Amino acid sequence: PSLLAARLLVGCGGSAAGAGAGAYMADVTSRAPGQRAKIMGAQSTVVNGAYALGPAVGGYLCDLYGARNMFFVVGAANAVCTVGYSMLPESMKASPSEGTGDANTKSSDGGEQRPSIEEKQIEEEGGVWAVYRELLRDPDRQGLMAMNAGLFCSYSAMLTLLPLHASDVLGEAGTATAIGGIFA
Repeated sequence: PSLLAARLLVGCGGSAAGAGAGAYMADVTSRAPGQRAKIMGAQSTVVNGAYALGPAVGGYLCDLYGARNMFFVVGAANAVCTVGYSMLPESMKASPSEGTGDANTKSSDGGEQRPSIEEKQIEEEGGVWAVYRELLRDPDRQGLMAMNAGLFCSYSAMLTLLPLHASDVLGEAGTATAIGGIFA
């Protein structure tokens, strides 16, 4: 039970980090639209490189330090990432008129910037959950979410079952390094 709870926490943290990283990158790249592809490409390269190398490195470390100690290694890595995220500078500086109750803000060229239609809709309809309720009523989006949930559930099952199967097939040769190499 505690392993399942810990896995759920890691999943929630990963989801929050992914959403936060995407929002941060959107803010950062909005300042340099001509460089957006390069910036997003570099970020994507780092993320996908980690997915490619992570299993091999993790398998090797597991062989060195043991499976139990890997939970501490992963926990420490998550703690370092949390500290790193908390040290990032704010990506969108507040304008001087924010917090004054004025719905209009100054744009970068000095003109008035009105809230977007989506912002007005969120305010008028009672917050973000009102927008989500509207999205969830659409049968097409319900189907898309169900397919997406099925996809990620099958991916999670594969991540659990494939190493077990590889260990069974490889027998004594099925070290963590070898199985990690299969995933890399």
